[in-house]
Amino acid sequence: MGARVIRTAKMAMGLCGPYVESPADEVVEEMEDAEGLVAVRLAEEAIGLDPGCIPARLLLAEVATDVGDRIEHLDIAVSVGERLWGPVADKLGDQMAWSDYVGARPYLRAIEALGEAYAECGELDSALDCFEILARLEPRRAAREHLERTLAPLP
Repeated sequence: MGARVIRTAKMAMGLCGPYVESPADEVVEEMEDAEGLVAVRLAEEAIGLDPGCIPARLLLAEVATDVGDRIEHLDIAVSVGERLWGPVADKLGDQMAWSDYVGARPYLRAIEALGEAYAECGELDSALDCFEILARLEPRRAAREHLERTLAPLP
């Protein structure tokens, strides 16, 4: 029996612009329609197909009972998002409206959730970093609100 080959997501270009193409796409579609433990099992299966699968990492972070586990899943999702979307952002520059690309939304949600997880465990500098990135990438979103909410308790 040969070694298992793990494929990862890559960027593709469609009629509506760039999107993420993952070997776990079919499982993610099932996961998004499922609930509870079935959705969790499908998220784990998706990560087996694509270890950086952002939607699966988001779901596993959402159900994690330990903030450390949540941060681990979200940190992976954000790192993968940076790797995938960074070259697209470099190519499109300031004309890129991130939320206009449906495929970028899980990455944006991962940044937001990572900032919230950092804030929850008191790592305010890391939380601020996430919200500043989100505010820069998508100023129309509620990132500024998160940033203000995180700064509010500071003297």
